[in-house]
Amino acid sequence: VGYLFDFGLGFTGSTLVACCGGGGPYNYNETLVCGNPGSVACAEPSTYISWVDRHYTEAAYRIMAKDVLEGSFTVPRFNASFLVRRTSDVDGHTTY
Repeated sequence: VGYLFDFGLGFTGSTLVACCGGGGPYNYNETLVCGNPGSVACAEPSTYISWVDRHYTEAAYRIMAKDVLEGSFTVPRFNASFLVRRTSDVDGHTTY
């Protein structure tokens, strides 16, 4: 389900398409590895869930880690915000 919907988490790239790959409908080609000549990488990896085939982007891992550390998977819950460095871009958007 997470692959089909981003649940309002800010992923604007297709949730089924890899950010880096060898083309095709899902930007995946097992014979054309990301980083090799002919592979294509997206301009904004933070808007994609998948970096390449089954490996997630840093943005996706950040959300998963936050859910594990601060969400319902952690008992007792604790605030892990001290582990994260927050910055703001020129438009005032907060990034972690």
